[in-house]
Amino acid sequence: TWIIADGPVDAIWIEDLNTVLDDNKILTLANGDRIPMTDNVKMMFEVETLVNASPATVSRAGIIYVSDTDLDWAPVIESWVRRRRDISMQKMLRDLIKKWLGDCSPSDPGPCFSFISRETSEVMSDGRVSKIMRFSQLFQALTDGLFPEKNGSLRDYELMVEKIFLYCLCWSLGALLECDDRKKFDLWLREKDTNAAMPVVESSETIYEYFVNSKTGKWVRWTPPNWDHPSGETLNFSNLLVPTMDSTRASYVIEQIHKQKLHAMIVGAEGTAKTSVQLMFMSKLCPSKMLTKRINFSSATTPAMAQYSIEAELDKRGGKNYGPPNGKKMTIFFDDISMPEVNKWGDQTTLELVRLAIESGGFYFLDKDKRGDFKTCEDLQYLAAMQHPGGGKNDVPNRLKRNFFILNLVLPSITSINDIYGQMLKVKFTSDAFDNPTLENVNKLTNATIKLWKTLKSTMLPTPAKFHYVFNMRDLSRIFHGILLTPNESIIQGGIRQKQGLLKNFSPVNMLIGLWKHECDRVFSDKLTSNEDKMTYEIAAKSIGVDIFGEDIYSTACSEPKFMVSFLRDDVYDEDEILVEVAPKIYEDGGSLDLIRERAYMFLQKFDSHNVSKPMNLVLFEDALKHLLRIVRLIETPRGSGLLVGVGGSGKQSLTRLAAFIARSRCFQITLTKQYNINSLMDDIRELYRSAGHKRQSTTFLFTESEIKDEVFLEIINSILSTGEVPGLFAKDELLAMTTDLRMDFLRDRPDQEETAENLKQYFIDTVRDNLHIIVCMSPMSPKFSARARKFPGLFSSPTIDWFLGWPEDALTSVSKG
Repeated sequence: TWIIADGPVDAIWIEDLNTVLDDNKILTLANGDRIPMTDNVKMMFEVETLVNASPATVSRAGIIYVSDTDLDWAPVIESWVRRRRDISMQKMLRDLIKKWLGDCSPSDPGPCFSFISRETSEVMSDGRVSKIMRFSQLFQALTDGLFPEKNGSLRDYELMVEKIFLYCLCWSLGALLECDDRKKFDLWLREKDTNAAMPVVESSETIYEYFVNSKTGKWVRWTPPNWDHPSGETLNFSNLLVPTMDSTRASYVIEQIHKQKLHAMIVGAEGTAKTSVQLMFMSKLCPSKMLTKRINFSSATTPAMAQYSIEAELDKRGGKNYGPPNGKKMTIFFDDISMPEVNKWGDQTTLELVRLAIESGGFYFLDKDKRGDFKTCEDLQYLAAMQHPGGGKNDVPNRLKRNFFILNLVLPSITSINDIYGQMLKVKFTSDAFDNPTLENVNKLTNATIKLWKTLKSTMLPTPAKFHYVFNMRDLSRIFHGILLTPNESIIQGGIRQKQGLLKNFSPVNMLIGLWKHECDRVFSDKLTSNEDKMTYEIAAKSIGVDIFGEDIYSTACSEPKFMVSFLRDDVYDEDEILVEVAPKIYEDGGSLDLIRERAYMFLQKFDSHNVSKPMNLVLFEDALKHLLRIVRLIETPRGSGLLVGVGGSGKQSLTRLAAFIARSRCFQITLTKQYNINSLMDDIRELYRSAGHKRQSTTFLFTESEIKDEVFLEIINSILSTGEVPGLFAKDELLAMTTDLRMDFLRDRPDQEETAENLKQYFIDTVRDNLHIIVCMSPMSPKFSARARKFPGLFSSPTIDWFLGWPEDALTSVSKG
């Protein structure tokens, strides 16, 4: 019997096996028991490195070192060529390998690999054998069912095979290159091209923008499919996925790999839409055959959590075999797979468990009575996404990488971004509703926003103190989300303040540009940490605004800052003071701060009258009022969550409570006791999910730094912000009962979807995400502040950040007079 220890060696457990590896073969346990190992049992260790093994261990075992250069990639691809059934294809492949990859020797891996390693820099390290395996997988998928008699003359057939060979070369050997290096690789391929097999491209393009049409054998440029905007009055912005050229070509490669029952991973910088591409791909899978599940990793994800997340979706099939329910298959998507913590030995134990699940098709039972038995998990396929390693971000183990087909996602081009938001704006701003001058300026909005975004990206660079100065695609979508959620009547007629004659210089054009500036302020300016940075932003916004909209229009539209609010309408009561109609929430211009302050004090008095035991005696000076408006805006937005950063006592919690009251949202805060633990938090979150999902009530969860008794609390908050799901939160029958109650709402809101348990569950999760607003309060002075940002990226990328600066002098005087 062989016992195989497969995984990284750390000095602790390998040291405990020293007596087993001795000649007497005795295992000594901590309680003093000594268990002898019989003669017919042998041990074998399968490890990548022996960095952490002591000489005592190494001297007790025979070492066989398998070098990656002794055999290298040539035998791997030769064995694959020999497995091809078509003899003529074998000859063609050998000729193409000779031409494009060259010969491999221990000192020289061939011209293609040499060029990539010397002239380009890949976004992550990866072995040559893994790349050749990926090449063969992609080539296999694209040439299945390709025969000479189907595809014209032999000459045409050979040329088509060479084109497919080049396409696969780019998306396997050159899959981890960024834009500039892709151009270099394209030029290198063109120099070697003697057969006119490379595509004819325009000046700024490369082979990466093209694919081979399997019917005609010609190169075709990638074009994203037309986006059909969803029917209905309101855009469900959070669920919109608009295909771009990058997402379309990445999805195509993933599809080729997925149909062979293999696994794919996307790497990319922050904001390159890695998650969206994988979700878009998963949305195309047939739900009657293939289920999907998304699991979000963070630095607090342990192997047990990862195993539980997978197990929770599986049903028993017989014996020790488990699989997705109803005999279906399932694709599991690990988002942020590189996040789990690297231990002091340099290993990521969570990812070793993931590797075990992928390679061996299962893992070991953790139940006491079955511990040590292998649990086979059938019909599972895996997708993953991670950020570029380096700069404080982890890599993943090489032995895990080899199980995935890996490709790099580059930032979408400016034209792609313009297309995405341009298409959305066209849906809202139609010629029926708006006049020509307004529509002309609508067309300039995307250009102005992208210009401002690019300027901030290049001037406001992240530093250790300002690590959250990351401007990515999420910020752009938040700006357009704000514009698209504003009702047409607020832009055309100016809302209630215009009817009262309290708005200066009102016109639809001025309103539109003022709204655009307001949304940019909320997204870009609110997260800046100093008045100097805010000033830099104002100067940039003004110069771009004047440049694009013209000086006259911009200066009249933005002469005074706009404050968009949604609490100006009153409830309607009858003569007996009984509520007849609740005030509608209409996002509109609130006029001057003094007018809004009166309204806010009215709400404050109402709040105090409802909470007689705990009144809030607040003085709403200018800064406090502005922060209040920002928090109300977040709570009123579907999926609006906020991260409020400011020193203790700057009013974060009081303003959040008042904002939740104004937005008619139930405000919840956990009550800390000595016994409060992870189970207590889960109970509280269950209650929040029932309130936001089952009762469909707007709920605000106020969570402060002092309530983090355990870092695992943040793991749960991170998971809710990223995916809306917490593994094992509800028992299956309880979840089924709640989703069944939502059936009528589901049929009304999603008439185009089938009424299945999976769709109902997803509808419940989406309802929770729309109605549950998490407001996290943190202090920048906390020593753990920056470490938490690194460990739990969802805490900083998912919510909108509002940075509380020090109180100005007029605030101190107004509070002292209070």
